Amino acid sequence: MDITSEADFDITPAELWAWLTEFERFKLWNDNIVSDEPVSDGPVGPGYVSDMTMRDGGKVNVYRSELIDYDVNERLTMVLSGGNLGETPMTISYRITPTATGSHLVYRTHWQPRGLLMTLMAPLIAIMSRRNVRAQHDALRKAIAAG
Repeated sequence: MDITSEADFDITPAELWAWLTEFERFKLWNDNIVSDEPVSDGPVGPGYVSDMTMRDGGKVNVYRSELIDYDVNERLTMVLSGGNLGETPMTISYRITPTATGSHLVYRTHWQPRGLLMTLMAPLIAIMSRRNVRAQHDALRKAIAAG
């Protein structure tokens, strides 16, 4: 299952990057996130691992997050495992490009459900996920406007 969503924002790539990567700002527009605790030592970059606690499906789950690509103000890609994902991890990426009026964000996820139940539920999960991504883009715009 692949989901792609694009949105434009009237702030610079550096400002948008801060909203995507600084935990205190991230929480302001993504109310699913509870905490993000480092597992690895060292700077944030490829190979960095953390445990994200998120509200998901009516309960709180812990996901392991590993950064596999990280270029400040431009892109990051992480692999999430655990939580409600079952046996298959999910890849999430953010790509930011400058525009004449600010920034263009491309958000992509890839997750391949396994097992009969998850495969049957995949179309519904995709619909709900697309709706959730649009709502998060709207919430991000409101948080940016509020400062």
